[in-house]
Amino acid sequence: MRNAECRIEFRDTQCVDIVNTHNYPFTVMCSVLEDEIMSVVSTNIKIEAELKQDAQKLFEELGMTLSTAVNIFLRQAVREQGIPFRIGDPFYSANNQRALQHATDEIHTGKVVVKSLDELEALEND
Repeated sequence: MRNAECRIEFRDTQCVDIVNTHNYPFTVMCSVLEDEIMSVVSTNIKIEAELKQDAQKLFEELGMTLSTAVNIFLRQAVREQGIPFRIGDPFYSANNQRALQHATDEIHTGKVVVKSLDELEALEND
């Protein structure tokens, strides 16, 4: 998959420039420039080209730019002092694990009737 480099410049919380460049592995670089009114922060992030396009489309539909979405994420992360959402496979959630354990227990205690496809088809034809 191709990666795209994206340079984003911010003035306070407003994006003032986004530039795409070449195909590099993921890194983040920040530099602070002094402006006569407020500081300007230039941030470079490298993401997969398709992911960037999909994200831009999604955020456009939500009425915001990728830059605004990144700012929202960063502000929320700072507020929560961590990633502001759960990272992981929902298959391993506590609720799903309880449901799987319950189903397994029912099988082991004989509360579940197991039939082969042939047996089910025979029942259907009766």
